[in-house]
Amino acid sequence: MSDTGLNMGVGIAIGVAIGAGIGAAMDNIAMGVGIGVAIGAGIGAAFLAASDEDDGDKPGRGKTGGDTSDGEGDGKA
Repeated sequence: MSDTGLNMGVGIAIGVAIGAGIGAAMDNIAMGVGIGVAIGAGIGAAFLAASDEDDGDKPGRGKTGGDTSDGEGDGKA
């Protein structure tokens, strides 16, 4: 499994656990799990953003966006 899927899966699992707890406290576990999936997707996206920042040293994934032009507008490096 790729890191992308793993990070999103872990985030959703954490969110579902939190949501189930919230749902149990509100006596509506189904709504809590739904809220938890939404929270988990946000947590997973945060994990993905953090892992993308860590991958800055890999070829093709630099922070400059891959612009190789010399700034003259002709598109040649």
